[in-house]
Amino acid sequence: MAGRGRIENLRPWKPGQSGNPSGRPKRLPVSDRYREQMEMALPPEVCAQAHLKPGSKFGDLLARGVIMRAATKGDAAAAKEVTDRIEGRAPLRLELEDRPEPKVVSPSAEMTSEQRREFMLNNLMRQGHSAERAAHILKLMLFEDD
Repeated sequence: MAGRGRIENLRPWKPGQSGNPSGRPKRLPVSDRYREQMEMALPPEVCAQAHLKPGSKFGDLLARGVIMRAATKGDAAAAKEVTDRIEGRAPLRLELEDRPEPKVVSPSAEMTSEQRREFMLNNLMRQGHSAERAAHILKLMLFEDD
């Protein structure tokens, strides 16, 4: 026999007992590394250039840059993400009336930047934001100064 153990030492697990009580280690090396990267502080000159508070994290810059740019190009999911982060997630409403399904419209590639801005402003107002609040959200999305 090539093994070290003896057959009489083999015992089945008791009912309800696990052979690996701790389970597989909960390691996610790639996700853990991304998380560490997002928590790294940006150099002060990068914060100033990106109009972020001193001590901002890399994740702040990424969120502001990537998601905001996608939102300004008409990506509805990115625009929703930005709105949810700024305003908080909209509460679910139960409506008992029969209403037609709203028409979902996306910005066209042929739109000018002013038409696209107007389109996004109208979408925010259709979501229930006041004109003033919609304009404020749009300024944040487009990195416009006051």
